[in-house]
Amino acid sequence: MDVLKKQVGSVLKLNGYSLKVDASRYLCEILDPFDQQRRSEWLDRIVTSLQKLPLESAVIDRDTLEAAVRDCSKQADNESDELFNVIDLFSAPKYEYDSDRKKFVECPNALSLHGTAESKANVFRHRIALLLQRTLRNPLFSNCETRFKLRSVEALLGSATKLSDVLVLGMLTQLRAGSFFLEDMTGVVELDMTETTFHSGLFTEGGIVLVEGRYENNVLTAAGIGLPPVESAADSRAHLGDANYFGGPSPVAFSASKKLRKLEAENPDATLVFLSDVWLDSEAVLSALHHLFTGFAANPPICFVLAGNFCSKPHGDEHDRLLKEGFRRLTQLFLEHPDLVNRSRFVFMPGLQDPALTNILPRPPLPQSLISAMTEKIPNCMFASNPCRIQYGTQEIVILREDIVEKMCRNCIRMPSAQKEIPEHFAKTIQSQGHLTPLPIHMAPIYWDYDHCLRLYPLPDLIVVCDKYEPFTVTHSESIVTNPGSFARGNFSFQVYLPMSRQVEDSAVRIE
Repeated sequence: MDVLKKQVGSVLKLNGYSLKVDASRYLCEILDPFDQQRRSEWLDRIVTSLQKLPLESAVIDRDTLEAAVRDCSKQADNESDELFNVIDLFSAPKYEYDSDRKKFVECPNALSLHGTAESKANVFRHRIALLLQRTLRNPLFSNCETRFKLRSVEALLGSATKLSDVLVLGMLTQLRAGSFFLEDMTGVVELDMTETTFHSGLFTEGGIVLVEGRYENNVLTAAGIGLPPVESAADSRAHLGDANYFGGPSPVAFSASKKLRKLEAENPDATLVFLSDVWLDSEAVLSALHHLFTGFAANPPICFVLAGNFCSKPHGDEHDRLLKEGFRRLTQLFLEHPDLVNRSRFVFMPGLQDPALTNILPRPPLPQSLISAMTEKIPNCMFASNPCRIQYGTQEIVILREDIVEKMCRNCIRMPSAQKEIPEHFAKTIQSQGHLTPLPIHMAPIYWDYDHCLRLYPLPDLIVVCDKYEPFTVTHSESIVTNPGSFARGNFSFQVYLPMSRQVEDSAVRIE
């Protein structure tokens, strides 16, 4: 029992907690019957549950511990066994980093599409806070031997002398035309980039960067600018625990589910198909879809994800009529392939020019007036928001329909020297920023209260950016960033994802 008591105290202490005597005795009693592996699993779950509780103190009493244990038992009973889920982003949980408690807490406030001025400011506060806590945990900043010291802008502004070799994390801003500044939670300092070496990535206004340089006369002269280090999902989970930050039916992260891992392994040939720019008013596109569905009829995928735009004509009097007619014809096409209809799911995600009240992200699903005929005849159709989150087995998949590669390149402070390197730079940028659209609000409008819906933290297994840029696939930190390209504009290109091997295959429909 003494060995167990020591183990319990050590694990809780490592996570910033200490137990009262009665709480320690209670926990040892319930863990004593288990072997070492089960004890470790339950301790991890209990710590995760404690992190979700609104604690007033780090000293845990028995009542608090019993509440955490009940929560763990409930999670074990409610562990999801659904292999496939399309998650409603507007109901996804919102977690924010509490710097005082040094953990993520669920935001209890009701969210609104019409945010307040405070909501707008919080967008960037929360983005910086997320990356700051992640950066400080990186071995480059936490290891005593190789430790780099981050300074705040406030520390620079408070210095009356020249400072050399300073390192600051902050957001690139333009407070006046032609002049860049670095802003963090404590202040803002003018930035001189005339001598700057830019490391890999796409650097835009609104991006959060690490700046190395010297400070003198109220100006930070940047010798080098780079992105904050990327953190794999496994490393994030080691710190955050197994709470579900992604959304969906499970209270714990899908990656922690043994049930789902087993179900996933029982279906090794599963595939998911991604298409973008599916113009339903185009005869050529409908013909290509017929060939595509015929090709997959023998081995239906888990799902087809079809992203807009769904009409080649973005505006005009005929737009709604063409869309309705297009979905009617697509419904007939589905009915010609009954095996697909019975065994696959069809997920539709609106594009930039599809009907919506505004061009602000996240966008709601397509309006019911366009799709009612399809939903009556094809029960496996699902209409998702943009961006969209999908869970397959233990894997988390995020899909965005936005020409974000072009938008980020257009607003770059410095473009990469070789165009072929753009996909690599883009993938590293969104993974580093932990965000799908790391741009100022006037360049990439968002609903302020729903900025968390575009967050990439912990990193998903697969990030699908449906962009008119040429197809690409980049893997970094165990996370895949891919673009299927434009189905209608190109050679009917699409991509197939194989969850078992975590491979993406570039494909195209060949019409003789």
